[in-house]
Amino acid sequence: DGKTLWVTLRFSKRVGVIDVPSMKLIDVIPVGRSPHGVFFYPRAKWE
Repeated sequence: DGKTLWVTLRFSKRVGVIDVPSMKLIDVIPVGRSPHGVFFYPRAKWE
């Protein structure tokens, strides 16, 4: 929907979520070892 931007925080082992209209960091998600990219799959389910 273009309202959020997901970015890797490679050396922090996290992914950040930025609210595009305000350009503020709204969430930080720990993902493990050195994330290099973000991939979205439209039919995926988070369980």
